[in-house]
Amino acid sequence: MELWEGSSSSQACCLPSLHLYLWTSLDFQSTLLRHKPSLQELKSSSLPEDGSSRPWADLTESVLTEILQACSLRDACALRTVCRHWQNVHRKLQLSLCPPGPLNSGALLLAAPYARGLSLSKAAQAAGGDILPTELGALSGFRHLRSLSLAGCKAVSAEALSALSGLGHTVASLDLSGCSGVDDTVLSKILGGRGLSGLLELDLSDCEQWTAPGLASALSQPRAPQLRTLALRRCCEQVGCDGGELLTPLAAALGGTLLSLDLGGCERLADPRCLESFTVLRTLSLARCTSLEDAAVAEALPRLTSLQHLDLSFCPTLLPGGALSAIGTLTRLRSLSLAACVKLTEAAVCATAPQLPRLESISLAWCTELTDEALAPLSRLPALTSVNLSGCSRVTGAGVRGLARGLPSLAELRLAHCHGVAGRGLWSELAAAHRLRVLSLAGISWAGAATDALSGLRLLSDLDLGGCRGVDDEAIACFVASSGAELRRLSLQRCGITDEALRSLSCAPSLASLDLRHCRRISEAGVLSLFASCRSLTSVDARGCHQLKDRPHLLEKAACKRVHIAL
Repeated sequence: MELWEGSSSSQACCLPSLHLYLWTSLDFQSTLLRHKPSLQELKSSSLPEDGSSRPWADLTESVLTEILQACSLRDACALRTVCRHWQNVHRKLQLSLCPPGPLNSGALLLAAPYARGLSLSKAAQAAGGDILPTELGALSGFRHLRSLSLAGCKAVSAEALSALSGLGHTVASLDLSGCSGVDDTVLSKILGGRGLSGLLELDLSDCEQWTAPGLASALSQPRAPQLRTLALRRCCEQVGCDGGELLTPLAAALGGTLLSLDLGGCERLADPRCLESFTVLRTLSLARCTSLEDAAVAEALPRLTSLQHLDLSFCPTLLPGGALSAIGTLTRLRSLSLAACVKLTEAAVCATAPQLPRLESISLAWCTELTDEALAPLSRLPALTSVNLSGCSRVTGAGVRGLARGLPSLAELRLAHCHGVAGRGLWSELAAAHRLRVLSLAGISWAGAATDALSGLRLLSDLDLGGCRGVDDEAIACFVASSGAELRRLSLQRCGITDEALRSLSCAPSLASLDLRHCRRISEAGVLSLFASCRSLTSVDARGCHQLKDRPHLLEKAACKRVHIAL
């Protein structure tokens, strides 16, 4: 490809590799041609000793950000030397690195001087899940690294993980979820002695090789980190039935420092009373702990007086007169999830809600016994801004109208599959909820009044219309024209839209994620048109769209636009 006028290919070879990205990217070609620097300007734009900028620094931050995101880790690190402006943009962008391709130690060392966060999940996937000890050993050069994620790196060996102990005291967050190589030896090395003494957050979810005594021993060593956050999701064997073998010694080591504990999916856990020793715990998740004993939970909760966030979703054994009533003693609660607690009743909600004046978010999704009576006390909670009623089929439009009237600051409302709420009165109340940013109406019948209502919600950033009967091209066009400025995520799965709706969506300046699953009337031409016009788009889910037959072509075009598409 020809470069700027007057430059030769031999001269171009002397330019930094970043420039090649600029010239070979059709997305940026028009922008670059407007600047059109001479070869001399390019040479003089390299960062001088005094750190001053040159004319080549005139490219806008948004353009540079997209360019650097398209580069490999090595090339992006080299490009930061062009000028001070490029260096600043690169530093801001790469405070958190997520290299997409296979790793090598040299590329990692290039990022070492400035990176604050590093996720190697995608890099490990590109290498078949394997990361070598030498590659993790190279991380010892990251003197400012604060967070590291190896989530899902199933093939990483214990030897490689042991190299993490060389990171020193700067790392505060470590995600090892799904790493099958995590065993007691690894935990002893990275948590004890000269390991990660400054670690505050640790995620061991879905790790099966470590044992309860091993973790307890590692955290009991001298200079062991004083964790603030610990995630043990689906660690069923280690947590056990009463948590005694693990949680009791953990409480001795961390009881006065641990602020957040996630035991979600520990299906064997029945008696959580040992949690009362975590005296400063603010966040607790027991979601999907399906064996919980109601009496034990009812006894444990009142003693957790510092709790601010509690998740008891999908715990079918909890009863209205026991654990669910004990929630009322937690007067500091700010968020509460009781999703799919199928035995929850209106009486329990009415008795508990008035005791939670600080509550900001509540999820009652799929609590199928609830009616409008349960919504009345919620409408009187002054701090409440987020309500999830998805699947509450007995709730009607009258109840939602009362909720919307009583909560003028409501920012998030989820009514998916609440089949009893549709009606003209509902739409008029939603139209008055001007602060709504997240709205889910999936599975609700659409009406003309709904289009008018959404047109007044100009702050909406997340809208779910999946499976809404009556949503058509005209409704989408009307909404985008009036209220699409802030929209970032939109779900239209199973809606009867055509390519015309996609053309309308290309005018949504902030749209990043689009769900088109089972939209059988859209074509390849419509999707390609969306790629070309919607520059903010990063993700499209088009599974089940039967007219999209040329998958290799769509995948190629999506890659060119840096859009992830699921087919």
